[in-house]
Amino acid sequence: MPSNSAASLLAAALRDEILTKRYPPGARLYTQRDLQRRSGYSLSVVREALQLLQASGLVTVRQGAKGGVLVRQTDHEIITQSLSALIASNDVPHESVFESRQELEGICAVMAARNATAEHIADLDASIERAQSLTGDPVKFSLENVTFHRVVSAATGNPVIIAVSTALSDLFFEGTTSVVYSPTALAATIRAHTRIAAAIKKADPEAARVAMARHVSGFDEYMHQTRQLGSSR
Repeated sequence: MPSNSAASLLAAALRDEILTKRYPPGARLYTQRDLQRRSGYSLSVVREALQLLQASGLVTVRQGAKGGVLVRQTDHEIITQSLSALIASNDVPHESVFESRQELEGICAVMAARNATAEHIADLDASIERAQSLTGDPVKFSLENVTFHRVVSAATGNPVIIAVSTALSDLFFEGTTSVVYSPTALAATIRAHTRIAAAIKKADPEAARVAMARHVSGFDEYMHQTRQLGSSR
């Protein structure tokens, strides 16, 4: 059996074991020698299997006496990496990324209006207040814009939605620190955030969806008009 096929089989078996037993993040599973003895595969196959698991984000492999295979806390970065590879390898156009973001942001706004806590609402208000003080610093303003959208995502209360929307946000807003905002665009963003937050406070899903859709569409239109479309991808 080719080494890479054996490594894939071993990686799949280990993945099933980790997911089935629900090991907590940081749990130490085995050393490479332990795996070699247990599986009957060569050390090179064991190492290939562990590389596959590391690439999937399930484990971290540490060397030394206190090392071994440790269960990793998974996060949205794994999804971001997969989406990035998908977009790059398939030459996915900006329009598809934008459409996905627009739909998902709308879903987030609707769910946030239903599920937001007092803490989420306070975080939205705080983000708007910070943005108002950052109109003279486009870089920090752009980062605060991302923060606002992530609070909306967190307010959904759905871990899957949060992970996917955060990953898509990472891709969409990658490079937005170089976007040049006009004073009009800055003011429009703050007004949009204020409308979205107000709808969420009122627990009005439809108003939140409409406000978010207008905001996302307005941003994309601005990028087209100012010929900065490549920066938003």
